[in-house]
Amino acid sequence: MNQSILDRVASIEPSVIETRRDFYRYPELSNREERTAAVIAKRLEQLGMEVRTGVALHGVIGILRGPGDRVIAARSNMDALPVDDVLKVPYRSTVDGVKHACGHDAEAAILLGVAEVLAGMRDELAGTIVFVFQPAEEGPPEGEEGGAALMIKEGLLDDDPEIQEILALHMMPTLDVGTIGYSVGPVLASNDNFDARIIGQQTHAAFPHTGVDSILMSSYVVQELQFMVARDFDAVDSLVVSLGVIRGGNRWNIIPEEVLIEGTVRTLSPDIRREIPSILDERIGSIVSARGGRHEFRYHHVNPVTVNHPRLARA
Repeated sequence: MNQSILDRVASIEPSVIETRRDFYRYPELSNREERTAAVIAKRLEQLGMEVRTGVALHGVIGILRGPGDRVIAARSNMDALPVDDVLKVPYRSTVDGVKHACGHDAEAAILLGVAEVLAGMRDELAGTIVFVFQPAEEGPPEGEEGGAALMIKEGLLDDDPEIQEILALHMMPTLDVGTIGYSVGPVLASNDNFDARIIGQQTHAAFPHTGVDSILMSSYVVQELQFMVARDFDAVDSLVVSLGVIRGGNRWNIIPEEVLIEGTVRTLSPDIRREIPSILDERIGSIVSARGGRHEFRYHHVNPVTVNHPRLARA
C-alpha cells in the first residue's frame, strides 16, 4: 500500500478511536440518529465535501469530487440497538436501554477516518467518492420507512454523481483485530422476521379440558419449527429459524387465550426466502388447527441476501 496512505492512517488513529467512543457514549435507535448524523455532517463539511443531510430521515451523504469519471461509494451504518449496556468502560452508553451492540459506532468512525485520509489526497483520486452513512440498518420502527430501501427510493443510486460501485464493511468479533475477511458471492444471509398469534380458548388451569390450551399448542409449534429446519431442508441449504419472543398469559392458574411468538428467518438461498413464509404459515396452522385452535401469521421481508460482486470482492 502507498506509504503516504499508511502514514495518514497512523496519524488519525487516535481521533478515529475517540470518534468511535463518542458514538458509543451517545447511541441512537433506528430512524432517530439525529445527533450521530449531525456529528458526521459537521466532520464532512470540515473536510470540504459537498454534504447532503436528511436522506432517508437521518442519512448523510458526503461527496468528494476528484479528477476522472469513476464514481465509487463507501458505506457505513449509524444506528444502535435497544440493549442495556453492561460494559464497565469510561465511554459506556449514557442512554438507558440503548447501546451499540453491533459495531455501527465503529463502522461510522472508520468511514469518517477514510474520508479524512482521502480528502487529503483529492488531487490523486481517479474519480469521485461518495460517502454513504445509512440510518436504520437494524430496521425502522413498525409503521415507518427507513434504511437502505428508503435511501434508494429517494434516489441515492440515481442522483448526481451516479454511483457505479459500492464498498462496505461490517464489524466481525470472530476475527482478530487487524484482520479483514471477505467472500466472493453470498456473504450475509437474508434477515426477515415473523410473528404468529396462537389462539385458543381461555380457561381455568384446574379445568384444561374446558378450553383450548394456547401455551401447549405453542410448545408444539416451537419444536416443529426446529424439526422442520433439521429434517425437511437439505443441510447444504443454509437456513436458520430462531425464536426471540414467546409471550402469553398473566396469571399462573389461568390458561390464556393466546400466545405471541416472534422469530427471525435467515438464509443464503433466495429460493428458500421466497418459499418460507407459506411453509411457516402452513406448519403453524396445521399444528394449531389439529388441537382446536387457530392462528394469525405475519411475515416481514427486511433484508435480502448480501451477495458480493465477484470482481470487486477479489480486488
